[in-house]
Amino acid sequence: MSQDIIHAYRHLLRTSLQAIRYAKPARFTLQSHLRSSFRNPTSPFDSQQISHTLEFLNNAAKYKGLEDKIVRNLLQVWGCKHRGVPSSLRRDKNAMRLRDAAYEGFDENVRMLERALGIRLG
Repeated sequence: MSQDIIHAYRHLLRTSLQAIRYAKPARFTLQSHLRSSFRNPTSPFDSQQISHTLEFLNNAAKYKGLEDKIVRNLLQVWGCKHRGVPSSLRRDKNAMRLRDAAYEGFDENVRMLERALGIRLG
């Protein structure tokens, strides 16, 4: 792994933690999501995207505006998504399909937001 990628990971982690104000449940969700994103990248490393993402996260840390709400809601949904699925829901195939479809729609909206702002969140 190159030094640029390591520095980007550290900057993103530090700035993201500042954006969520080190809140406990969100902190662990953030760490696991960021680790998996860097261990299994879906797109090549882009320093321009990283700098735009850092700017977005800095604004989320400084102001309680739209950026802050986006970051907090993303972490809330990612936390719920990766929590264990109740056994009653696992038995009901229709409910599982509905749950998966809802998360697919959410992921598509996140990708559209990323493209519009030139950032990388997921």
